[in-house]
Amino acid sequence: MNKHLILFVTFILLSWCSTKEQKNIACTQEIDPVCTQVTVPCENEPCSTTQKEFTNACLAEKENATIVFEWTCAEMLEAKKQEIADKVIIISPEANSVVTSPISLSGEAPGNWFFEATAPVRLLDSMWVIIAQGYITAEWDRMTTNQVPFSGTLEFQLQWFLPSKNWTLIFQAQNASWEEEFDIEISLPVRFE
Repeated sequence: MNKHLILFVTFILLSWCSTKEQKNIACTQEIDPVCTQVTVPCENEPCSTTQKEFTNACLAEKENATIVFEWTCAEMLEAKKQEIADKVIIISPEANSVVTSPISLSGEAPGNWFFEATAPVRLLDSMWVIIAQGYITAEWDRMTTNQVPFSGTLEFQLQWFLPSKNWTLIFQAQNASWEEEFDIEISLPVRFE
């Protein structure tokens, strides 16, 4: 009876260990990167996961990794950023419009664009020197991923040394988490005459 119990426990342990190890698969050296989610080894379940990039899907499968994106992890991050940025709608000012101080700012952005109802905005000259900076404010419920209207004003003073009349407004997501995924900004060209 004791032998059977020991054999049974050994079989279970070997089965469990073999699922955690690499699969015995022959893979090509094809370069077709994938971004995966892998479980970090730990003593107590549930274990945390992290992203890991593999040269191709076969190598990911060999390591029991779950494919989350069929490109590099950097490309996945950029795609996520672009998806969020595409939801920002700037109503005022219009692109390439002539601006005067104060500039009236309005539009819509996902609620998670803001932190404590604000997000930074900067006005830059053609040399990327800051002419003015301030904040836009979410007008209502920002604790959502749905669209939220925003407004704000940006005042600037003209300096005689400004080299160009072509400027750029930068609308930036308020990244309170410091996660790269939320480090997003949108550029809007404007002019001064």
